Amino acid sequence: MYAEHVMLKLGPGMRSAGEKIADQFAPLLRAAKGFKGVTFFADYAAGEYQGLVLWESKEDYEAYKKVAAPKLVV
Repeated sequence: MYAEHVMLKLGPGMRSAGEKIADQFAPLLRAAKGFKGVTFFADYAAGEYQGLVLWESKEDYEAYKKVAAPKLVV
């Protein structure tokens, strides 16, 4: 099992942008080989958004990262 922690500091008042990112990546995660689960966290006042993603292996995460990283648009 491999865990990835992601943190985005978007700033106050960016809740819709944080939700857009989560909505954009949730389907990609669910379809990825080795994906086990994700939990999203948010501090709306501070504008900080986090996710804890569980993978079957580090190799599965690395393969996903190559596909997903270019798609990150805020």
